[in-house]
Amino acid sequence: MAQSLERAGNYFTGKPKGSFLTELRDQGIGITDEGEVLNSQSHGSNTSITTRFFLNDLNTIKAGYDRRRGANIGSAGLVGAFSGNFPYSNRDKVNLRYDAASITKELLRVSLSGYYQKQDRNFTNVLTVDPMPPYFPGMYRFSETITDTRTTGADLQTDWKIGSRNMLTAGASFFRDSNKDVRTIINAFTPTSPVQSIDNSKSVPDATLTNFAAFAQNEFRVTKRFKLTGGIRIDKFLTKAEPTTGFGLPQLRPDQIHDLGIDSLANGMDVSTTAVTGDFGAVFNLTDQITLAGRVGRSFRTPNIFEIFFTDSGSIGGFVVGNPRLKPETGVNFDATVRFKNKHFAGSATYFSNSYRNFMSTPAAFDSRGCPIFIVQPGTVYDADNCHIVSSPPGRAPIRVYQTQNVDTARIQGFEAEFEVPIKVRLGLLTPNGNFSYLRGDDTQKDVPLDIISPFRTNVGVRWQNFGRNYFFDYTARIVATQKRLSPQFLLPVNQGGNGGPEPGFVTHNVSGGYYFRRERFNFNINVGVSNLANRAYSEQFNFAPARGRSFTFGTSWEIK
Repeated sequence: MAQSLERAGNYFTGKPKGSFLTELRDQGIGITDEGEVLNSQSHGSNTSITTRFFLNDLNTIKAGYDRRRGANIGSAGLVGAFSGNFPYSNRDKVNLRYDAASITKELLRVSLSGYYQKQDRNFTNVLTVDPMPPYFPGMYRFSETITDTRTTGADLQTDWKIGSRNMLTAGASFFRDSNKDVRTIINAFTPTSPVQSIDNSKSVPDATLTNFAAFAQNEFRVTKRFKLTGGIRIDKFLTKAEPTTGFGLPQLRPDQIHDLGIDSLANGMDVSTTAVTGDFGAVFNLTDQITLAGRVGRSFRTPNIFEIFFTDSGSIGGFVVGNPRLKPETGVNFDATVRFKNKHFAGSATYFSNSYRNFMSTPAAFDSRGCPIFIVQPGTVYDADNCHIVSSPPGRAPIRVYQTQNVDTARIQGFEAEFEVPIKVRLGLLTPNGNFSYLRGDDTQKDVPLDIISPFRTNVGVRWQNFGRNYFFDYTARIVATQKRLSPQFLLPVNQGGNGGPEPGFVTHNVSGGYYFRRERFNFNINVGVSNLANRAYSEQFNFAPARGRSFTFGTSWEIK
């Protein structure tokens, strides 16, 4: 059994500078002059219980229960006129698995498992605009959405040894997600106003997503140094939604609703898709130190219930609308790797290229003229000819609309490398190490960059450990380059629905260390770490809230012999 408890108040970003605070506040992020990020608190606990029954040497039953409880989980920085939080977010999962080994000479193992999961969460957001007598009586909107998602699933896996060189894994799987939600919206002039209206609309209709699959993966050893792998998988997805009382279209103009393709969003859906995917690869040990590997495969992803239907305020701001026109995403994926390892050096380098059709992403939405789509409040002045907001009433800023959409064709490719160089220095090992990654994403249909793609990232550091492994010390620098390779729409000014420029890069420094006490009757170790050592104020790229400032971690473990 394992149990954890957590309780976190508002965190502080790094030492803030005037321009940094100004930029955050211009984006609507709640942060104090001292760098406290408002509404970033959370409480939670995790419980995990596992029991194994050994029926005999070859047959085992495993039962498990996982429980997650979260409460008062804030949306960091989301305060003021619009605030949001999760009063609770809970998950319970039970699972049961039966394993049988050495059934026959060829059939090495059979594993059959089943599980049931229940997820309940409450997302609450409040919009408050103070009155401005005698012209404006104020506005108060309280919205509570309780989502109930249930998942049932089962898996069958078998392991076969066919001849002396062939290992085959085959099986089948099933899962069904069902979703229901209840939403209550209270509209009034002020929180204490006696005149109120109550709306019980929903953000997602009653819907299910079901999957049946069968798969086989084979490994064939041609020689002692050369191995081939290959696999195939067949999936059938069923998406079904019923017209649901309370689920309707957002407050947008008819032309915007048509351009978003959500005219029939509330009419239900019954769609079936079938996918055949697979891969083929090879691993070749060129020498005892050098290994070459390559793989090519086909991928498939069907849109989920929320991508198709969810229509409501997002948990980190903005307004998200569903997309019933989404098509499944398919791709052809290739990767190649070279690894080298001896007692003086270990390293690897990998190149990959993934080409997609109907690639799914969730950008800010634009209408057929290329104008950004907002949900606007009465009194907003909009320049339709130049596609931007001229002005809006105090505290009633327009809300940006986002939607998951298909990109006709897209390619994401990249390069990754890592190394370690252990060096003997008197009493221990000094090990410089690092890893590097570069991603490039392209909408190849429109010949523009894909947004929300990480730029060049580097982690370099050094580790010291004595030969007796009693103590260690780690230093790591994390370097993230500025992301300038973004689509023209993403780079537009904020009042035109864009990001206002590139995503800035940053550098953080992290240190950690530990000591191991080994005794005859017990072992004890202690670990200490400091992240963001320089207490730098920065934001992770494409994230709404700023990152944490200098943070300390202390950990201990005991082992009784």
